[in-house]
Amino acid sequence: MMAGLFEELRIQPHHPTARFEPWPGKSHISGWQFFKIRFALPGLTGAANTGRLMYLVNRDAMEIYPLIVYTHKQYETRPPEKQLMRIIKDLAKLLRNH
Repeated sequence: MMAGLFEELRIQPHHPTARFEPWPGKSHISGWQFFKIRFALPGLTGAANTGRLMYLVNRDAMEIYPLIVYTHKQYETRPPEKQLMRIIKDLAKLLRNH
């Protein structure tokens, strides 16, 4: 399931069902875009049957970087801003070091 979604995003990072997400706090990275996409989770019911993937897209390289996968049951809207900022900050540090 996730492999299929990642393959779709690899081909089309700006997936038609993805939506832009506001950057948490002051975590914006120049040249990058922040998205959320929803996908079906078979076997679950209600709002919980839809998973959410938040990911970044490097506009120049058209590369995707998954940040977090969660369900509505875990977070009704989205993970806390501090958690998202930490994930993005850690990813930015990792990318600078490579």
